[in-house]
Amino acid sequence: MRSWTTQDSEELYGIPNWGRDFLRINDRGNLEVAPSGSNGQHTDLHALIEEVVSRDIQPPILLRFPDLIEARIRTLSEAFHAAIDEYDYSGAYRGVFPIKVNQQRHMVGELVRLGR
Repeated sequence: MRSWTTQDSEELYGIPNWGRDFLRINDRGNLEVAPSGSNGQHTDLHALIEEVVSRDIQPPILLRFPDLIEARIRTLSEAFHAAIDEYDYSGAYRGVFPIKVNQQRHMVGELVRLGR
């Protein structure tokens, strides 16, 4: 029987599908985030949480990655605009964000700013 690998974890959880260039499993088996994409800095989320807890900040802890959010919104918008061009669609594209998903003022403000 072979040993479990980080690639096994990535495949099991589908990280390449939904994490794209922003998430991966590192050599220690921890989830890493790269808010600016695969060419940017990677942060070990397990190590980050351990560091925060060592400062007497207790979970739950909310982590925000504005660069990641901006990149995903840009990708989505570009995909719609490409499809509009490809199919000569005469309507307009308007992204809709269901406020029930994330009601936090910071997040909604960021989405409004990026939507402009």
